[in-house]
Amino acid sequence: MKLEVGLYFRTKDGIIGKIDSISEDGTEIYFDTKPIFGNGEEFGSKWCYSTDIIKASHNIIDLIEVGDYVNGKEVTLITKNNYIELDYGCNMIGCHNEDIKTILTKEQFENNCYKIGD
Repeated sequence: MKLEVGLYFRTKDGIIGKIDSISEDGTEIYFDTKPIFGNGEEFGSKWCYSTDIIKASHNIIDLIEVGDYVNGKEVTLITKNNYIELDYGCNMIGCHNEDIKTILTKEQFENNCYKIGD
């Protein structure tokens, strides 16, 4: 996978971002999380190693996996053409790339859960 400025990416830890710049040797990726999380918090620029990136695409919908949360709803199905379905209780609502406002990956959800007991 060739990484370039402007691509969205997903790391093995479930971080999603958009590449702002790449170090000269290509080992470090700098990104701004604010446009992805879209919750108004000021995260600022972050960085990760290029070896931690598992997916990259011009379309953010390509990075979403079943179990992630998009626009506050759990992703229950992804079709071959990357059309995703969101769980709205008894109803399933479809979502396209342009409909995505916020993403919480399943890894982020797991890492931030308070666990009761052992």
